[in-house]
Amino acid sequence: MAESLEHKLQWAKDNPFMCVEPWRTIDIRASDIPGKLRANCCCNLDYNKFKYGLILDETFDNFNEVKSSMLGNRWHPGCNKCRKEELAGGQSERIRSILGHYDYQLADLLEKRSIDNYEIRIKFSNKCVQACRMCCAEESSLWQKIAGIETTTGYEIDITEDPAAWDHITKFIVSHIGKHEHFYIHLMGGETLIQDGARKLLNWCVDNGYEKYLRIRLTTSFSVIPDGILDLLLKFIKTQFVLSIDSVGDNYRYVRWPVEFQKVEQNLLNAIGYNNARYGNFAFIISPVFSLNNIFYIDDFIDYWDKFLTWAGRGYIIMNTNLTLQTHYLDVQALPIQYRQPLIEKLTNLLSHNMFVRHREETIHIYNFLTTTINELNRWPNDLILWSKFLTFTAEFDRRTDTKFSILNSRLYDMLTEEDKLAFDQELNKVNILKRIPIKYTYDNTKI
Repeated sequence: MAESLEHKLQWAKDNPFMCVEPWRTIDIRASDIPGKLRANCCCNLDYNKFKYGLILDETFDNFNEVKSSMLGNRWHPGCNKCRKEELAGGQSERIRSILGHYDYQLADLLEKRSIDNYEIRIKFSNKCVQACRMCCAEESSLWQKIAGIETTTGYEIDITEDPAAWDHITKFIVSHIGKHEHFYIHLMGGETLIQDGARKLLNWCVDNGYEKYLRIRLTTSFSVIPDGILDLLLKFIKTQFVLSIDSVGDNYRYVRWPVEFQKVEQNLLNAIGYNNARYGNFAFIISPVFSLNNIFYIDDFIDYWDKFLTWAGRGYIIMNTNLTLQTHYLDVQALPIQYRQPLIEKLTNLLSHNMFVRHREETIHIYNFLTTTINELNRWPNDLILWSKFLTFTAEFDRRTDTKFSILNSRLYDMLTEEDKLAFDQELNKVNILKRIPIKYTYDNTKI
């Protein structure tokens, strides 16, 4: 894949409205409407602007509206975040997906309107042991708790507890068995490895003999590995762990409170050793989300994974993930212009890091993230409203988790003017942890 990076970027430029995801992915999760499931094709699709954002029947073919827009050479309103990212010269989820596919797959998409892999993502519940700063109540039960949000959303209920939903999901899986060269079931939480529904579905697949047709992909922080789960995953053709590891050292705990990095590191090493001892089929993708919470520690992150990849050998990929629509005030582009030059210099210096020479294929995605982020920082206009929201949210989260911006994200804090430090202190003094966290915003700064 690495050899054709320039070709893929040119493909994305030549086909500015085409995206791989609606043709090869469906993301299934609970909705706010009783008895209905929600379907997205990517995590950044704005389903509020997506007419068919609910699964209405067993065809699961809910993306015709988006596909029609693409084929008509126009952006669908639900794809607005990618449009804005690309207009600013950034790496959108659309481009990131294109970079993750082979040239022949992109050619097939244009010629055949199909692609040779398919993924059904299933979000079971928000049950989680971490409250990550870039998360939300829908994705984490602990985040929901510390944010003071009442547990009446339904996200804490495992989707497989609903007999109709279970029947819908299992019938859909059966309908796709044998139809794709690579068929993935992507398991998601909360923390995926502790989802009762995930284990239930894996056992159902094995009990019915489907494991020889299926590849498993799961998103996990590796903060916990329940007994027996690795044995179960070894039964499938392949299991790909998408590891949500965004930082190292003390800054990791700040981003993904309250787990320490050493615990995640040990779980990863244990899983690798377990797999190697059994000549297993596990693969690992390190999938960080970079934000204002950790971007100034990206050099430590790259130093760590350079040593890891040198030790572990081929087959461990680093592929960054963008922030979601609702947390744009944490995005690197929210950084005021007056603070950007040191970050631009840091990212520019990292482009010559030995990791990108020694492990080019495994790290091409994060290299591209560096180049596009530098471009965005040079071009993105000041948005002091977003910056204010970042300070407010950071104060809220610091107070609720008993962590300190000035210590665990000191590389950013120490750059701040006295005026911004005072503004942050004022926000800290306003926090009332007994009340619901007050900030949740869409991409265009509209409060929801």
